[in-house]
Amino acid sequence: MHEQGQSSRLIEIHGPDGVVLRELTVDDAQRYFDLVDFDRDHLSQHGEPTAQNYSSLEKARERLANPGEKQRFGIWVNGEMVGSINLTPQEDTAELGYWIGKQHVGHGYAAKATQALVKHAFAVEPWNYIFAIVDKDNQASVRTLENAGFIPAESRPALEQKRMFITTKSRSQREGS
Repeated sequence: MHEQGQSSRLIEIHGPDGVVLRELTVDDAQRYFDLVDFDRDHLSQHGEPTAQNYSSLEKARERLANPGEKQRFGIWVNGEMVGSINLTPQEDTAELGYWIGKQHVGHGYAAKATQALVKHAFAVEPWNYIFAIVDKDNQASVRTLENAGFIPAESRPALEQKRMFITTKSRSQREGS
């Protein structure tokens, strides 16, 4: 989401109800690691790799310093990091991923962050749609995506039986609404 020649400027997106998305940097590694480390079981309960990927402060620094194509943001409320949200570009689309620290669940932060990031992404990227893949048993995440305007999509054979493919409306549907 960087414009050419402006890669040193950090992106900050203001969502509803004081939710702020700020592009993560190495300077955020300690806060990010502490939030992951607070309850690794919570982050691992649906087979997601976040807790494993950030097994140490050094790993957090390394991954935040080298995000690759992933556009990673911290979710901040009242100056406190409550979770993370990211987009991974894939041709004419991007995959959305997010997590909220256990102590911050139940406040709608993930849905508000998703709404803000999707709106921003469609304004600055050429993607036709954005999708997420969730565990069908993770009803909180399914509701989060539905509350952010995502709709169930056709089943994808490559996905595990327990996974669900959810997508936003297409760009043209969003522009028409």
